[in-house]
Amino acid sequence: MKRLMTVLAIVSFVFMIGGVSKAATLTTSGSLSSFTASSLDDPIGTISLDQFDTALGSLEKVTVTINGNLYAEICYENTDYDNDGVFYAYEYLAFESDVRMNGQSLLAMEPNPMPADGSFPYDPLFECGPYDGTTDYGGESGMTLITLDMDGQSTTEFTDSSDLTPFIGTGQVEFEIYGTSGVYTSSGNGSGRTPRRVSTDVELTYEYVPEPATLALLGLGGLGMLVGRRRRR
Repeated sequence: MKRLMTVLAIVSFVFMIGGVSKAATLTTSGSLSSFTASSLDDPIGTISLDQFDTALGSLEKVTVTINGNLYAEICYENTDYDNDGVFYAYEYLAFESDVRMNGQSLLAMEPNPMPADGSFPYDPLFECGPYDGTTDYGGESGMTLITLDMDGQSTTEFTDSSDLTPFIGTGQVEFEIYGTSGVYTSSGNGSGRTPRRVSTDVELTYEYVPEPATLALLGLGGLGMLVGRRRRR
């Protein structure tokens, strides 16, 4: 009997060590791309990702990886068939964005912060020829200036039990996307536009220890083998 209990204890101990040392991972991700950028007070969109279900095991660590991109252009087309077109553009297109989880900023991008007084410096005058018949913001009567194309990346790790709490459950973790930008002004006979895009990719990686659901089965299997061996003897 003592030999049987010893063998079972050894088998169970080896299984527990092997299970604990091999943490599993679970990854989920989402994306958002928006041409709406108004303020840093109201989100332009939300990325919602599944929380970690404790039925899978014990959550040990969460890694949040965020990739962002800010893209903006200043475009102008002269619509006067007889005269050259002129316009002024801001020296830079002010643009800011932020990704927040429960109010915590995880990726703030500020290539050109909004001026506190709302004023913008001007570039020298741009000139275009008479309207060429096509509103494509190019050719002889238009131009497209890429004023901003910026990438950002952040990785945040959570390991404390209090920090892991928002990630645990059967609901969702929400990442709010914010963005704001300035615009340009033009003068003369023309048509202008300023496409501005905020793109965000969020990836959640859960590291956890699976529940040892097979521990009891392994113990019963070892017991059956030993009982069979004793009967043969």
